[in-house]
Amino acid sequence: MYELEETVVPLTVITNHEFQEHYLMIRGHMHKTSSRTDTCRGYVSSIHRGFRLRFKHIMAGMVISLLMSVFTWLMTDGMCITAHPVQVSTWFTRKFERNMCSDESVCNVYFTLPQDPSTSIIVNFHSEVEPTAGFVDYNVVGQSIVKRAHANYFKFDELEEVDRYIFWAEITELESGTVYSFSPGYVDQAGTVRYGKETYRVKTVNSHGNVTFVTGGDMQNDHNGIKMSQVAASHEPAFVLFGGDIAYANSNLFCYKRWDWWFYNWNKYMKTPLGYNIPISVTIGNHEAGGDRDRTRDEVKFYLEYFPQQLGLANIPPKDRPLYHAHQISNHTFAMMLDSGLVEPIIGEQSKWMEEQLNKTTAVNKVASYHYPLYPAVTVAKFMTPEEKQTWVDIFERYNMTAGFENHFHVFKESKPIRGGKVDEETGVVYLGDGAWGIDGGLTFMNADSWWVKTAVQKAHVYVVTASESVFHVRAFDKQNQQITSFVRKHTNQQ
Repeated sequence: MYELEETVVPLTVITNHEFQEHYLMIRGHMHKTSSRTDTCRGYVSSIHRGFRLRFKHIMAGMVISLLMSVFTWLMTDGMCITAHPVQVSTWFTRKFERNMCSDESVCNVYFTLPQDPSTSIIVNFHSEVEPTAGFVDYNVVGQSIVKRAHANYFKFDELEEVDRYIFWAEITELESGTVYSFSPGYVDQAGTVRYGKETYRVKTVNSHGNVTFVTGGDMQNDHNGIKMSQVAASHEPAFVLFGGDIAYANSNLFCYKRWDWWFYNWNKYMKTPLGYNIPISVTIGNHEAGGDRDRTRDEVKFYLEYFPQQLGLANIPPKDRPLYHAHQISNHTFAMMLDSGLVEPIIGEQSKWMEEQLNKTTAVNKVASYHYPLYPAVTVAKFMTPEEKQTWVDIFERYNMTAGFENHFHVFKESKPIRGGKVDEETGVVYLGDGAWGIDGGLTFMNADSWWVKTAVQKAHVYVVTASESVFHVRAFDKQNQQITSFVRKHTNQQ
């Protein structure tokens, strides 16, 4: 047997104090290591929390920016700003507005004056449905024989939001002083015949004797303008000479609904007590032209497309339609509708045309309607040069014009009779204005002290004219149908 040899391992003996020091040294080292680890973990954790928080903020900012961009787009894209009254719309807000031409029937029916409104009339209407043909059925009220007139039409391609087809029918060989019923319609692509929702009655102008008509301009497109229209219609006029600034759509294609509302109101409120629709002849104003002077035809939106004002335009592009035109009223009155420099120059082809027309007429009453006044009742903002003004004044006086119907400044004005730069009570031309069809506030400072002004006040008004072979009688009425003034010219038969 082997015997184990006993080995003795010596033990190190430490004191209690040394043990405590050794223990604390080890614990201290562990504590330092743990603190560094915790600090590192906390730093990483704070970075993570900060990134998550910042990411949330970034995402929230991106969402808010996107929403703001969408809102801005919805609220500004396709913006229309109209005047009198000021109204703002965009393509989005117009989705919630009433569409006057939304169904498949005829809409926006109105009548414009041709050269001789005693024997002819122009019937205008719109549709949003593509047609294959357009027409107007008409007959003498009380008679059963119905005739059909062809209507020309074109698509208004410049409109982006809606389809719009513009029709006009030139109806001739009518009897003067006779009431006719008109039913416009069209045939759609499926062959279905579409009519309007009502029939319309118009009385042609008398060929002789008294003729009453209304003139004015610058329409307030709210209850004030409607009230003025009702006053105008109450006098049973045969037609209206309108001197510009009609719908205040500012030649903005996105403002097509303002025009639709204007046609709606005209059809509804411009009816005589006998229930007749009232035809209209218009001149261009700055809110049709989209600027104060020297605009191009391409810059003029709606006006040329919407208002054919003479016969024989079937083969003429709408943008090339005349901006000045003349109308023989009965056997005694001749009316010229002029462009006061908005598109057509005042001096040149237009002034030559004026003289040619006045040379040919034998009417005892000769009037002109235009937008910018020759003799305004204001102190500022003249829109004609001295040479332009004098050119027209010379023509007016040389051909013994009876009156000039002026507009634009939204005040009531009656001038003294003027000839040769001074007052002439016997043979002077009277200038009546200045365009306030429902607008009570003037655009600029009024100057009632000018030598040519007889009366000038800030008051909404229309002029009611009764003309005959022997007399030319003008009265002005306010929104309450109260007479403001009365002017009578008995003829001297000067030519």
